[in-house]
Amino acid sequence: MHEPLPTAWGALPALARAHATTGLILCLDYDGTLTPFPETPDERLLTAATRATLAGLAEQCPVALISGRAVGDLRALVGLESVIYSGNHGMEIEFAGEPAINHRVGQEFEAAVGAAAKTLLTRFGAVEGLYVQSKGLS
Repeated sequence: MHEPLPTAWGALPALARAHATTGLILCLDYDGTLTPFPETPDERLLTAATRATLAGLAEQCPVALISGRAVGDLRALVGLESVIYSGNHGMEIEFAGEPAINHRVGQEFEAAVGAAAKTLLTRFGAVEGLYVQSKGLS
């Protein structure tokens, strides 16, 4: 039987040293990494302990939180100014609460994405456990 992999928490001093010499940035996914996968996308699952850990990590090196969620939703869930938020699978990025990147690549498809989401909800909205969210670009 395999031993479980160690967590990175015990390596924080080494990570901080690596950042000082290599420019390390810690990138973490939100759903399924920082929180368990929610039953519904609207559930707020980030614990106070995880939030405090993220704040502590951000004092050691840049921390980026990455999600398929919209950046505004991600920011509201986490509530820290000291981290970098990347939403819509990297299409939106905020540093210290200020938009840094807002890729509008594909914006000509926003109406089609919205229409597809509406069609999916119309056809499959009664399926238990199915959630469809249109975030504009994804």
